[in-house]
Amino acid sequence: MVGPRIIDSDGHVNEDIEAMQRYLPSPHRDYAGKFLSNLFPPLDHFHAGHLVMVPREILNRGRVGPDGWLEFLDDVGIESTVLYPTVALGYGKITSLDWMQVATCAYNDWLYETYIKRSPRFQGVGLLPLRDPEAAARELRRIVKEQGIQIFIGCEGDEPELGAAIKVVGNKPFVYSSDFPHEVTAGSCKHEIEELLDNEELNDDDKNAILYGNAERFYRVKVPVA
Repeated sequence: MVGPRIIDSDGHVNEDIEAMQRYLPSPHRDYAGKFLSNLFPPLDHFHAGHLVMVPREILNRGRVGPDGWLEFLDDVGIESTVLYPTVALGYGKITSLDWMQVATCAYNDWLYETYIKRSPRFQGVGLLPLRDPEAAARELRRIVKEQGIQIFIGCEGDEPELGAAIKVVGNKPFVYSSDFPHEVTAGSCKHEIEELLDNEELNDDDKNAILYGNAERFYRVKVPVA
């Protein structure tokens, strides 16, 4: 029996800030290398000063890059993933218009060179310098036309109210997301997918839509078919 086709609509990258700095223009690149430990502000106070208990294998795996991501996709049986920022999610708190422009552009170039060009199984979420609408429009045109970066949303596979939500609005808005590598292992991801497939509140059309169909139809994710 052939298993379901699965697209992960909410993965994350572990940003390599040192590598990202190489995509900054001069003199910003020199300044960042001397005076900044990160290109982006902290996310928020909810992500600091607290302890999250995670399996030891997560603590020992270090930064996950494209090789680790491909291994994860193969292990779980996911065809492709949409990659969101992690540390770079704090970019909205950048106060300098000039710095926001070069930092978002550097992130987009790093993501494209590191992941998007590496494998068709990676799709990317780009950053836009929204404090400057004209610059944001230019960057949007650049990353969509030149890099194929797009924006996606998703839900986790074990959402307890998923069945009730589908009864209200239908299955079209929902796409599967793993949130890997944050507090997620291949084992826990497989368990979530199994829970979704075993969910008696969902019919086969619902499951296919969440795991693959909606991502393909709405977000134009092109996945090589074996």
